Amino acid sequence: MVGSQQKRNWFPVFLLGILSVLAVFLVVFIWPLLNKPRNPLNESPVAVELGQSWLGPITATTKITVQQTYSLCQHTQVVPVEVDSALEGLSVKQLKERYPASQGWQVKIDGPDRIIIQQTLDGFCPADAQKRHLGVIDSRVAIFIGPMGIDREVEKVTEINVARLPPELREQIRLGMLEFANSDDLQQALDSLDEYQ
Repeated sequence: MVGSQQKRNWFPVFLLGILSVLAVFLVVFIWPLLNKPRNPLNESPVAVELGQSWLGPITATTKITVQQTYSLCQHTQVVPVEVDSALEGLSVKQLKERYPASQGWQVKIDGPDRIIIQQTLDGFCPADAQKRHLGVIDSRVAIFIGPMGIDREVEKVTEINVARLPPELREQIRLGMLEFANSDDLQQALDSLDEYQ
């Protein structure tokens, strides 16, 4: 009789333990999932193409950023856009018409009330477009537009024979290691190389 009484006293404790474990599981794992704020981007942190029906017209609180990426140097300029009377109230369709895909624009949503307008432009960014570096074409010193390492746009091939240059200078030019911030700096360097023509 004492054994059956102990079994009956043990069962409620066992049941209470199981319920406690289940309650902890629900609070720790299930509750956060149920109370997670809904993301209109389908839980994706990556921007999605604009056109979702959930985005209303542009308001004064909408954050708009223009990102222009330059194809040769891959630098991106980011410019925040102030929402003025010309943009306020525009619909998604109207914004896409203002920044058409035919001109290389992509309009993307980066969260509620945040829009990124992207465009890829040919060439270098304004800072890199000013730079020049030296290289070699057909045994002659060549001037390349842009920073070191990007030998895509030749501005000019000079009459300076690379073989006549001092070895250290010759190696720097062959490796494309001589970069100049602008045309004036380049011209000064070329003037000092004239004797090697």
